Amino acid sequence: MTACHLWSPKKNLKYCPGLVDHYRVLNQSLGWEKANALLRAIVSRLQEVVPANVMVAYLHEEHFALLAASPAGANSALPNRMSKALAVPFLLEGTERRLDFSIGIVEESLHQVDSPDNLIEKAKLALYRVEPAAGTAIASLSSQHQSQLAAEFSLEHRLRLAVENRELEVHYQPIVRMTDLKIVGMEALARWQSDGTWISPGQFIPLAEEVGVIQDLSKWILRTACIEFQSAIGNDRECYLLVNVGANELYADTFVSRVECALAESGLSPRQLCLEVTEHSLTRDIPLAVEQMQRLVKLGVRFAIDDIRTGFASLRYLQLLPVDTMKIDRCFVEGLPQNKTDVAITRATIAMAKNLRLQIVCEGIETCAQMQFLQEEGATIAQGWYFAKAMPIEQFGVGVPLSLP
Repeated sequence: MTACHLWSPKKNLKYCPGLVDHYRVLNQSLGWEKANALLRAIVSRLQEVVPANVMVAYLHEEHFALLAASPAGANSALPNRMSKALAVPFLLEGTERRLDFSIGIVEESLHQVDSPDNLIEKAKLALYRVEPAAGTAIASLSSQHQSQLAAEFSLEHRLRLAVENRELEVHYQPIVRMTDLKIVGMEALARWQSDGTWISPGQFIPLAEEVGVIQDLSKWILRTACIEFQSAIGNDRECYLLVNVGANELYADTFVSRVECALAESGLSPRQLCLEVTEHSLTRDIPLAVEQMQRLVKLGVRFAIDDIRTGFASLRYLQLLPVDTMKIDRCFVEGLPQNKTDVAITRATIAMAKNLRLQIVCEGIETCAQMQFLQEEGATIAQGWYFAKAMPIEQFGVGVPLSLP
């Protein structure tokens, strides 16, 4: 059925696309012919409970749709009728079985709808909002939701293009020795400016993971950072480059070769590269993680671990992993020195790192009081806005002490 067939010159149009959850499993177990018959049975059942002015149609595969053309509010009970009808079990090969459904709803007055296709696209956005649940899950689309989802889809599209066209930038946050404020390292951080606005990494990094472009983005960041760092810093062994490794990146078959290629292409010494992993990312497969890391450690690459906890499991991981640096996360630093819990956790982490002979890097330093407390506890290396924000590599010089506010 085409969009033109669904068009109606009534005052209000309510369009409700729906689908059968887990349809592929049903299709494989029942076969195409029986699964197709099931969809037609679903449509027939809905036709029995909806008013005469509501059209019900089977579209394709697991998809069906309802179209109501009536005065505003006339079909307000339609979602409830659909839910009740679909809650009744269906007979599948002699056995009654309850099915799960997702349904989106959009309703607009005729003058708001510039074309049937536009109405259908908005209804798809409503369907996109549905949170899968047992039974029938329904989501409507308000004007606010339309704007929000349209913005999300636009951001997703722009991010895909930005990654594909290498439009992001790598900025570098200095890692400093607190005693003399000398830069001893730089952390490479992705930055993205779209349509004149800087998009927060907290927004576009999770989105990159969600839409499946994080591997391409990570590969580009590593290569670009190695090239820019080597070009600007050279073989200054007192300064190293820190690059974050994604949650699934460490387990990729191409991970080690990707790092080797970045080093070879840039000419950067492996001893100047430090890869940062999180404790959470390592829990998926410790033996494989250790194997991948050891292959790079043999080349001279270093590893740092972040998001570490102080429990038994963390100690066990640290005994197995070839890491030489532990980072204290900003979430524990921000309450220093007033918050007693942050003080206790920070002290325990520093003590654990010292006992394991690991270098400590404190993240998120924003005040002089935080820096002084950490120095008193024995920490020597730190990074944060108190010293400098992330910036293009050409904006600061290595070996020159930073000036503090």
